[in-house]
Amino acid sequence: MDLDKGANLCLDSKLVPPELHNLIPFVAKWGIQSQEDQDLFVEKMLSERPDEVVEFNRAMDTSDRAFRQWSALLTEFDKNASEFTNDDWEHPYWAFLAACKIRELTGPSTDPVQNAMNEDVVRQVHIERRRIRFCEVISEADEAFRNKEYESFVSLLTPYEDLLTSTQKKKLALAMRRSELKRTGG
Repeated sequence: MDLDKGANLCLDSKLVPPELHNLIPFVAKWGIQSQEDQDLFVEKMLSERPDEVVEFNRAMDTSDRAFRQWSALLTEFDKNASEFTNDDWEHPYWAFLAACKIRELTGPSTDPVQNAMNEDVVRQVHIERRRIRFCEVISEADEAFRNKEYESFVSLLTPYEDLLTSTQKKKLALAMRRSELKRTGG
């Protein structure tokens, strides 16, 4: 990974509030989406460029309130992730969220209130990623059910039981019974 470029994102500044424009160069570099790539980038930056890490952390910390205000005002994402368009997924907001996650990985703030807010952002990113993965899994699971691959259906949906609708929970229970019958030869 090129530490000079990082994520090397091209963000549409028209979609970012003016009070966050100072963060665009940081987010373009640090807004890495993949967890594995985030970990690798942070590890290398901490060991090879600690001054840049401090600069990134300072910029993120000073703009945290403005980011939270922007996040609260974004209503275009108040829909099921399966309804998102490509433009929705390419919105700079997601890169900003990824940069917030990386900020958490680069060390604690000296401000305990800031630390609590950073933990909240990390939880928010985790919840959103889990919802997105759930939407992807639903399609796979539906196909498995149609193909009478009940064990696969069960293994795909069991980790997301808390997100299932009541109808999906009934379908999961049915698949569990059919899977068990198939296993026992009944």
